[in-house]
Amino acid sequence: MYPNGNTEQLNITYDHEGENSLAVQGGSTLVEAIGYNDMGQIKRVALGNNLTTWYGYLGYSASGNNDAYDATWGQFGQLWRICTAPDASNRCTYTNRDTTPLEQRLDLRYTYDNVGNVTAILDKLDSGQIQNFGYDHLNRLTSASTNGVGTAQYNHTYGYNKLGNLDNYDGATYTYGSSLHKHAITAANGVTFTYDLNGNMTL
Repeated sequence: MYPNGNTEQLNITYDHEGENSLAVQGGSTLVEAIGYNDMGQIKRVALGNNLTTWYGYLGYSASGNNDAYDATWGQFGQLWRICTAPDASNRCTYTNRDTTPLEQRLDLRYTYDNVGNVTAILDKLDSGQIQNFGYDHLNRLTSASTNGVGTAQYNHTYGYNKLGNLDNYDGATYTYGSSLHKHAITAANGVTFTYDLNGNMTL
């Protein structure tokens, strides 16, 4: 019953194991079906609006480390992405994505520094391309580059001022000269920028 006195009936159906499988309210189907795995955990929820959510669960070793997988499923139930071989901090070290059983689209291997920053990504399917990342003492990205093989090569560098603003990108200098807007760029690579009192760019 609602505060205004109106009432509405919610009908919930359960399967033979006592698990919720259907919910109907006011003639509208809220939940069309709920699927469970062998452990009784929800693995699929089909809503009345034709949207379906799939759930994956992580497995853990006796020491508490994640040693199973983290899976992402597509809207039709197909395995979309899987993260395996977690390290001691439960960070993904391997990512695989198959669009069909016979076609592998993604195979990435990750490495990290001691504070959890990604330092390298190896793409096994792109000629063994490695993306390398460097960081300063504040864990800000200072470099990003590829190792010269594979597609989409790049090599970028980043610098920061004392306030933490980006002041250099691939050799291009960024200037922050406004006393009213400390974090607003006033010049970049030969282009100047001005702002009104509210901080809106007026260039």
